[in-house]
Amino acid sequence: MLAGKMLRNLAIVALIFFVGVSVTANYSFASEEDNLLKARRLYQEGDYEGAVKILNEFVENLRAIVAQKKNVAEAFYLMARVYYTVGDDRKVDENLIKVFETFPAFTYDEADYDFKNRVDTAKKLVMSERAAQGLEGTTDQDEAIQQEPAVEEETVQPREQNVITSPPKTKKKKFPVLLVVGGIAVLVVLAAVLLGGKKAKDEFDIRGNWIINEEWPRYGSFTTFTTFSGSLTSGTLRNNDGMTGTYVVAGKDVFFKYNDYEKWEYNGLFSSIDNMRGTGVVLLDGGDEIRGAWTARRGGEGANTVSRSSQPLSSVVKNKK
Repeated sequence: MLAGKMLRNLAIVALIFFVGVSVTANYSFASEEDNLLKARRLYQEGDYEGAVKILNEFVENLRAIVAQKKNVAEAFYLMARVYYTVGDDRKVDENLIKVFETFPAFTYDEADYDFKNRVDTAKKLVMSERAAQGLEGTTDQDEAIQQEPAVEEETVQPREQNVITSPPKTKKKKFPVLLVVGGIAVLVVLAAVLLGGKKAKDEFDIRGNWIINEEWPRYGSFTTFTTFSGSLTSGTLRNNDGMTGTYVVAGKDVFFKYNDYEKWEYNGLFSSIDNMRGTGVVLLDGGDEIRGAWTARRGGEGANTVSRSSQPLSSVVKNKK
């Protein structure tokens, strides 16, 4: 009888220990996955060194865990994005190859055509090597991770340009359920009150006057006054130097370019109704490309509000023939 009581007590202790370890591990993984969001935010803010540091730690902590391979591949993808922005081509290719070596079933929706071509090239290289080794394009384990039941995963929103999509939240991140549901309900009510019924599509309207600050390696910093005219989704632009171009807006995503050059383009997004940020790419006369970063704020009353000479940069950009 005493032995039976001891066994029951041991079983209870073991159960408590198992539950404690499970909950701790659950939130440990959730915390690690939240680091992807933090790295993504730092990347958007231009803190590339901080983003890479967090991503390296993320990969180091979760690389050996099978269930996290998809998220580890996501981390490699974001690192490739960071190095692409700062112009380190070798590390771009290294990290893109690691993406598909880690999770061959990794999918992506990339708006930057140049970067997308590099991703496709890395994927083909890894798939070719796997085929040479007699492996399929994806493993059964990869398929199992990729095809999780729909009820366990939230709908993933379209990928933002130049941004890595946040990792899908699985069932373990819905604990406790009542707290999460209650929190969402409170946020919905607060959003409705703050927005006062304003339509979401009207929040991000690029039309009007903007002051754009640009940073280009080797060519310095520039500030331009730019006016956007047209519809909510597309139209034309003109800056205080007389340069003209076109723009496209999709939700938060922004793309615009100057027309008189082979390649002078800007990709980015709205960080608020009156602020934008992103990266730019310019094709030089010699065939080289340079990449920079830009921020913009709504404002200005006329073409003479802000002035600068674009001569140092525009003089070396390749014109259309």
